[in-house]
Amino acid sequence: MSATGFKYPQGLAVSADGKTLYVADANSNSVIEIALDQANYPEHTLALVTSPGGPSYTLSSPTGIAVDGTSSTLYIANFSAGTISAVDLSNGVTTTLALAALNNPTGLSLSSDGLSLYVASHGGGAVLQVPVSGGAVTANYRPGTSVLLPWDVYLAPAGSKLYVTDTLNNALGSLSISAGTLQTGSYATAATGFNEPMGVVQIGSYLFVANYQGQSISKVDATTGALVKTISVAPNQPFFLATDGTNLYFTDGNDGSVNEIKAP
Repeated sequence: MSATGFKYPQGLAVSADGKTLYVADANSNSVIEIALDQANYPEHTLALVTSPGGPSYTLSSPTGIAVDGTSSTLYIANFSAGTISAVDLSNGVTTTLALAALNNPTGLSLSSDGLSLYVASHGGGAVLQVPVSGGAVTANYRPGTSVLLPWDVYLAPAGSKLYVTDTLNNALGSLSISAGTLQTGSYATAATGFNEPMGVVQIGSYLFVANYQGQSISKVDATTGALVKTISVAPNQPFFLATDGTNLYFTDGNDGSVNEIKAP
């Protein structure tokens, strides 16, 4: 699959049943659904409203997105507004979570219990944990100096490690999760040697990291951090990644495409 015609596509999320791919289309301030289980992969723009039958809800340069395990709620990071939106997928009703302003949020990942979001606060050089019900920040990892520029966050399937792509240091970092809470003193480098790393996902015992400038996707041993393979996707420059467990999906904002490759 290679779908084109998007206006700067960014974040991706696959529904729990693997049938739908959600795409955050930043420059059109919209989210597009792609039906993965239908011929020719038909697309549909999610109609977002403030209340049933009410006025439209407006996104603000949507970037990272995450869908819960029941495919009932979609969470969207609004890069320009510094907010997070929550969409009820049964009726399109969308609300803004009552949180302190974020600084250019990009990547999102849901906690294992679905009660929190881990957020890459790209502009603030921080990784946050915030409740999906709104309220105060639960945890905040922010180095003492500006030494981290996170783009994406990804909760490992076991739920005990949060991976963070760092575009400043061309590295993949990790933070420990204990009892669902981000351990802010636990940051460690999981792997290095990337070329402006953006999206990250895991399939089995391997991590896949999008190299925006490298026009490639790195396959990394999740245990050792060793590079296993570099997969060229040139001339594409991959931003975010998603997976259904078999395929890798990636966005390229520069040519407005969403692409699929078999996970090598």
